[in-house]
Amino acid sequence: SKPGGEATHAGFLLGLGLQGHLTALSVTDICDYLTQGHEPTTISILIGAAASKIGSADPLMSRTLCLHLPALLPAQHWDIEISPLVQTSALIGLGLLHCGSGHRLMTEFLLAELSRTVPSVGTGTTGHHPAPGAGDGCDTREAVALAAAWALGMVLLGKGGTSSPDTDIGTAHHSSMQGLVDLRIEDRLETLMNGGRKPAESSLFPSSSGGAGGQQAGGVAADGSGACRSSRVLEGDVINTDVTSPGAAIALGLIYIGTRNP
Repeated sequence: SKPGGEATHAGFLLGLGLQGHLTALSVTDICDYLTQGHEPTTISILIGAAASKIGSADPLMSRTLCLHLPALLPAQHWDIEISPLVQTSALIGLGLLHCGSGHRLMTEFLLAELSRTVPSVGTGTTGHHPAPGAGDGCDTREAVALAAAWALGMVLLGKGGTSSPDTDIGTAHHSSMQGLVDLRIEDRLETLMNGGRKPAESSLFPSSSGGAGGQQAGGVAADGSGACRSSRVLEGDVINTDVTSPGAAIALGLIYIGTRNP
C-alpha cells in the first residue's frame, strides 16, 4: 500500500461511521479491522461503529468497546497493554452507544474513570512498561478524563432536572434520573470541579488489581486504601482539579442541556 494509505483508509472509515454507514459492516469485518494492529484504524472503528449505532445500547458493540478498557476486564487480564488513545476512543464510543440511556452501570464506571489515579490510566495496571510509542498514564490522563466525562454527559444527556413555574425541580429530577439518585452525580461532579478529598474507590471498578497481602500484580506495595502509586506524579489524597475540572464541567453541562434549569 502507499505510504499513509492505512491512515487515509482509517479516516475514511471514521467518516462513514459518523454518517451512520458502518452498520453495513458484519461482525467478522469489524473483528478483521480491530485485529490489524493499526491504531488509527482501531480508533476509527470504535468511534465510527458506535456513532452508527448511537443511542441503541447495542450489546455486541458494547462488549466490543469494553474489551478495550482494562477496568472492565476480569482481573486476570488487567496486564493487557492497550494504547491510551484506544482506551480514550472506547470511552467516547460508550458515550455515543449509550447516548441518553441513563445506563446505571455505565454511569458508575464513567464516574470512577473520571477520577482514576495515574497508573490505571496507562496501558496496563500491573507495573509493566508500556509498548513502544504507546505513551503512559501521566501523558494521557487529561485526555482519558475528558473522554470519560464527555461520555458520562452523553449517557445522561438532558436528564438533569427541569425548571418551570409548574414543575417542581426535585420531582423532575427524580423522574428523569430515576435509579441514579444514590450516586449523587451532581455533588460528585461539583467536587471534581472545585476540588476536595478524593472519593472512595468504587467497589465495582477498582483502580488496581491489589493481590494478596496488599501487593499489586506488579509487585509494588499498595497503601492502606489499596490504590497504586505513580513513580512520576506525586498523588495525594486531594483531587487534581487541573485534570478533572474541565471534564466535570462538560459532563454537568451535557446532563442539564436543554433543561433551562437555573
